[in-house]
Amino acid sequence: EHWTTKSKRHKKQKKIVAYFLNIHKKKISLPCTIKLTRCAPNKLDKFDNLPMSFKYILDAICEVITGNYVAGRADNEIEDEIDVIYRQIVQKTYEIRIDIY
Repeated sequence: EHWTTKSKRHKKQKKIVAYFLNIHKKKISLPCTIKLTRCAPNKLDKFDNLPMSFKYILDAICEVITGNYVAGRADNEIEDEIDVIYRQIVQKTYEIRIDIY
């Protein structure tokens, strides 16, 4: 897919996550565990492709939690305080689930 199409999708993903997560921002404290679940008709390779499919989602989550919106910095600064678990479920429709503990 063309890079501009990917870029638009990634920006849209980040905006949607930030919008919904900002509502719950005050309830989130560090350290925390973020569980990201991909629901889709097919599975991805769990060691390489699954974590990469959540890259922009995880960036958006870390930006909201830390308040640091500099590209690539939010998840790097607090790597000792955030654990990430990746899961996937096979189903007919596409969706993601975000749980923060």
